[in-house]
Amino acid sequence: MHFVYWNVMIDIGFWTRLAKNKIEVYQLDDTPKLLVPKFRISNRPEKLSLLSIDAFSFGLSEEDKSGPIDFKIEAQFCNTNTI
Repeated sequence: MHFVYWNVMIDIGFWTRLAKNKIEVYQLDDTPKLLVPKFRISNRPEKLSLLSIDAFSFGLSEEDKSGPIDFKIEAQFCNTNTI
């Protein structure tokens, strides 16, 4: 078994959706929220595997048909409010 190196890619759509959700949905609610990143294993040894977080990572009901080799991982993030 070999160690698999991986990179994290946070898509610009994630930040746009997070900003909208913070204003319209979460407001001052700071309970942990569900996040569903996708892990894609590279089939080439010279390329790193990728953990991607995008606008589709906010809900299980919205399906992203980006590729057949994606593994969805359930995670949580905390929305903190600053003054």
